[in-house]
Amino acid sequence: MHDRTWTSSALADIVNGLRDKDYTLIDPASIDREGGVAE
Repeated sequence: MHDRTWTSSALADIVNGLRDKDYTLIDPASIDREGGVAE
């Protein structure tokens, strides 16, 4: 997915920055086809 070393290295900082802004990351498999989140 990340073919450049710097993008792979930056991923943790990107995720933490999003979490600091109250974003929540979810498993894409938990998204149903109608656009909601499956329980």
